[in-house]
Amino acid sequence: MKPRILGLALLAALGLAACGDDDNSSPDVNNGITARLRAVHVAPGTNSLDVLVGGTPQFTNIAYGQPTDYQEVPTGSQALTLVATGDTTTYGSVTRTLELNQNYTLLATGLPGAVEPVLLTDTSTAPASGKIRLRLVHASPSAGAVDVYVGAQDQDIASVTPTLSNVTTGTASDYLTLDAGTYRIRLTALGGKDPLFDETVTVSEGAVRTIIVRDAAAGGVPLGAVVLDDRA
Repeated sequence: MKPRILGLALLAALGLAACGDDDNSSPDVNNGITARLRAVHVAPGTNSLDVLVGGTPQFTNIAYGQPTDYQEVPTGSQALTLVATGDTTTYGSVTRTLELNQNYTLLATGLPGAVEPVLLTDTSTAPASGKIRLRLVHASPSAGAVDVYVGAQDQDIASVTPTLSNVTTGTASDYLTLDAGTYRIRLTALGGKDPLFDETVTVSEGAVRTIIVRDAAAGGVPLGAVVLDDRA
């Protein structure tokens, strides 16, 4: 199946707007007593969900593919629980230690009946002059293990070693430090060269971005992306 190309839409999202954080202040500066958490629902075929932190509702009615803004949450050991909106069904829970002044992203991943929370530690630290930071998250349960290529728009990947190899669903890369500019991001089946996902992105100097590759809302193709602005 020919991959869906959504480069223009993703380019606009990266170059012009921050997703999932309407507060343009530096996200690692808060009142000194909390951490900051945002949530993203990327579990296809699953209705809207809520997030509880330590048993207290923190985010409600999160739609598929729509990131929340950062919110301040208590530090220390916290149970992060995914529940169905308007229901008592618990999808999954994980207990993690949240550090003072640290930013986190909680993902709801997986398929119906096997939804799991995945907690990512974010950075908003500025890269060196002329650089960007880019993190890739594989959240497509239909794609299986993939190779990831990050390169020039006209790069032929036929004889190129993957930037990241054997990336499994629910896995996030480290932040890649790259020159500011335009990059083509492709995901292929492990060991393959035919793109399952193919996007062109432009990121300006000093920006830090997380790109989450996800299934269509009902599952499977076409794969899409959620773009998060970790630093404007």
